[in-house]
Amino acid sequence: MGSYSIIPLTKAAASLVAADNLKGTDLRAGHIAKSFGQPAAVYIGGLVADGIFAKAELLARVGERLNHFQEKGIPVYTRPVTDDGFRVVQKYDFQPAVVGRTGLKHVYVKLGDNRSL
Repeated sequence: MGSYSIIPLTKAAASLVAADNLKGTDLRAGHIAKSFGQPAAVYIGGLVADGIFAKAELLARVGERLNHFQEKGIPVYTRPVTDDGFRVVQKYDFQPAVVGRTGLKHVYVKLGDNRSL
């Protein structure tokens, strides 16, 4: 078993997340982009899986979603709070959103193709 969440962000929320000033647990309705149109960015959070096979499946699914957002030019943010979460950051070559803020509990970004912050 496993799960994760993908939260579409408004432009204002994406700016706050990019500055490491807003974490996933603090996201509110006003931070979430409308269901129509393309979000300014997305936030991947709540990565949980129980067992090696579930973790492998979760990584594969997250990788598929990353590719999807990369192709659309949408930045993807995440904030690992566990060693497993940090392995996702490393596996998919996320970069620190703020230079010098690395390790657990800091925001990382994977920029979409043809897009910059």
